[in-house]
Amino acid sequence: MSSAWTTSTGGVFLLMLGLAVALGLVAVLLTYVVRVFLTVVLIAGAPIALMFHALPQTDGIARWWWRTFAACLAIQIVHRPRPRPRRRRRGRRGRTATDPGAAARRAARRATP
Repeated sequence: MSSAWTTSTGGVFLLMLGLAVALGLVAVLLTYVVRVFLTVVLIAGAPIALMFHALPQTDGIARWWWRTFAACLAIQIVHRPRPRPRRRRRGRRGRTATDPGAAARRAARRATP
């Protein structure tokens, strides 16, 4: 009876995990589509936004356009996949584990009484 309980619980867990992964992928895809759409709309409105710099009354609209466009471009850079930095493993006294003379020094320390 316990094996049946474990199997059904494992199946439910895998189902929930798959659902969570699928929802995460849909959310990422949706945000990407919205970001690209907003960038295209802002590029299409660029001539009008530049025209708004002409009058002091509409200068705020033009500044809003610049801030929004800069944010859309910055999001693309900030959300890019980055390689994770590798951490170097260190042995005793700060020497790296890949130091070619480290093994000989350890053997020499062990050999001396």
